[in-house]
Amino acid sequence: MTVCEKKYVKMMLKCFILFILFATQSLNCVNGNNPQCASDFFSDGALAWEVDNGTTRIIRGAPVNFATNTISAGTTLSDTTKYSFAPQVSSSTSEGSTVAWITLDKVTGQRFIAVAIFAGGSWTQYGIVSLLTDDVLPNYTLKASLNGFPITIVYRAIDLNTNQVVLREINGNYQFGNFVVTNVYPFP
Repeated sequence: MTVCEKKYVKMMLKCFILFILFATQSLNCVNGNNPQCASDFFSDGALAWEVDNGTTRIIRGAPVNFATNTISAGTTLSDTTKYSFAPQVSSSTSEGSTVAWITLDKVTGQRFIAVAIFAGGSWTQYGIVSLLTDDVLPNYTLKASLNGFPITIVYRAIDLNTNQVVLREINGNYQFGNFVVTNVYPFP
């Protein structure tokens, strides 16, 4: 095991131990599910998890400082009027941490991908970043480059205009908050 791999394993163990301790004490978790964690391999990162309150499911997030083993207070990231699930977290050294999740419109049943970013000491909620004509399928991938430009989300969806299964890629820019969706399949 390389030094980098050892650091990663150590960071992940710290992350889940901190989450368990923190969630039981101060996150106001009714039922904390599906905890996700990411670090920039130096000291900063974020946690995200689902909270089921009996009528809906929301996504909460908290920044983590692994150098001091501290977690800030949890913040609700998702729209509380929608059902949200499947959080993923990615961190970069220069631009903070990104949390993405799937959000379900309870009226139409349509699923979207939503994003929030923790940078500069606060959360910015960008909301839905997938196409409004897509019904997102449950599995997707979130990645950030080491310098934070861009984040990439790859997802499968049913295009509601054509009823075709499509593969899309979202490239996001932290500084400007713009998220561009491109077609991967079917080919443009």
